[in-house]
Amino acid sequence: MIIPTRTKLIKVLFCRLDGRLGALLRTAAERNGTENVATVMHGYSKHVQLIDEELDRLPAILNMRALWLECLGFRMTVNAGGTPVLNEGWMQPNSHEHADRVAAQAIAAVRK
Repeated sequence: MIIPTRTKLIKVLFCRLDGRLGALLRTAAERNGTENVATVMHGYSKHVQLIDEELDRLPAILNMRALWLECLGFRMTVNAGGTPVLNEGWMQPNSHEHADRVAAQAIAAVRK
């Protein structure tokens, strides 16, 4: 049995936290974006203090949920006997621009 070092375990936990935060931020930004993103970051920062390195990773992490949903859709289509369309919306430029905007709002809310 391989036991992860404390550093590896901490990195895994931070990845999971970031992924959950990314999914929450992306969902919050769908309606009344700036205000909801600020509210999420206010509540999150009561429990977790993000360091600059983590804040720098936010734009990339915001696309994790969209990627996961696209993979799920791909699998469901294949399992149903269909052929996936391969028009990955999460890879479109506007998805990355949206992630950058939401990340900027989140970072601004934390640094207020």
